[in-house]
Amino acid sequence: MTAPSPSSNERSPLRIALILQELSPFVELTPQAAITYRFIQWLAGQGHDLRLFMPRYGLINERKFRLHEVIRLSGVHINVMDEDFPMLIKVAPLPGVKRMQMYFVDHEEFFRRKFVFVDEAKNFFSDNAARAVFYSKGVLAALRILGWIPDIIHIQGWFAATAPLVMRTFYQGEPFVEESKTILEITDGQYIQHPLGKDFIDVLSMDDVPDEMLAYIQEPKVGDLYTLGAGLSDLTLWNPHRKRGMKTYRKLIEQHAKRFEDIFQKVDPDKPEATYFSTYQQLLHPEE
Repeated sequence: MTAPSPSSNERSPLRIALILQELSPFVELTPQAAITYRFIQWLAGQGHDLRLFMPRYGLINERKFRLHEVIRLSGVHINVMDEDFPMLIKVAPLPGVKRMQMYFVDHEEFFRRKFVFVDEAKNFFSDNAARAVFYSKGVLAALRILGWIPDIIHIQGWFAATAPLVMRTFYQGEPFVEESKTILEITDGQYIQHPLGKDFIDVLSMDDVPDEMLAYIQEPKVGDLYTLGAGLSDLTLWNPHRKRGMKTYRKLIEQHAKRFEDIFQKVDPDKPEATYFSTYQQLLHPEE
């Protein structure tokens, strides 16, 4: 792909929501955290309108990054497994990017632990499926309250990959769902073969997810989050930084995806806009 020209924003600036698993400098799990940060810097410099979301993992230093609660967006009760959890939304300035803030989705039970996906002994948290669904529902609830309709909803990482499913079930018909294009980017394969447990199906069944969406899932694994999301997104980008165990899931994801594009090793870490923004433009303007 060719890099976008300096005049790439001669059209009206794009409205872009990024639903992230990680972002520098807050949490850096893979090289993607820094790559996405550079892309955000470029987008902001080009005048595009952004909303950035990430979980408020317990290892994020609130004082260092100056997090504070947004009363207008907090207090919404998010239902997970037929139980209501009050959501907090906090914001912080994104260091190094003028007039840009990060929204953090928070709840004490899900995100105050001082680890991300595994405990000190490297045991996968048993409630990761519920945490992921809470995060996706929280982001989408915030978008609804903001009354802001993005052109692009760009979702990165397995922990955010339930967002397309939540959009097409719980938030079906909302303008921010119907009037936007959804991109799911597969960025991390570290836990892709890890079992989610039967709780995953229980979590989804509470939202009346159609049985046909889950019919092929026998023993839910992290990779199934990507597969489900791919089938409900307008575009799936293949860009894993850890490829162990990914071969089988690539075939499955590619089969389910509406549209699949392999960008692995095509994204320049120093100029990620050359790939990402071109992808945005092709998705929004396929006739050009």
